[in-house]
Amino acid sequence: MPKGIVFFCMEMNHFHMKDAAHGPNKKVYLVWFVRERDEAENIEILVGIYESEADATAAIERVREKPGFVDFPKGFEIDSYELGRDNWVDGFVQEPSRL
Repeated sequence: MPKGIVFFCMEMNHFHMKDAAHGPNKKVYLVWFVRERDEAENIEILVGIYESEADATAAIERVREKPGFVDFPKGFEIDSYELGRDNWVDGFVQEPSRL
């Protein structure tokens, strides 16, 4: 694992769907702010979790001009996840110096 990378793992066990009509393939959209740094650990902030990509994009627009975010406008990412599906299935390896 390259030095300075921080992995963020989330469990999404308690989502409550407002509209069951969407069925088992309901997606959520996570907005992340990521700032990669050479001399220190990366900054990874979960801005929020949204029901649609449009809601996620609107969230970015709401925080884009806030302190810190305004200096790194390309630091936002939107990731979609299907509820009820395993997203990390391979386990992980940790460097001995970080145990």
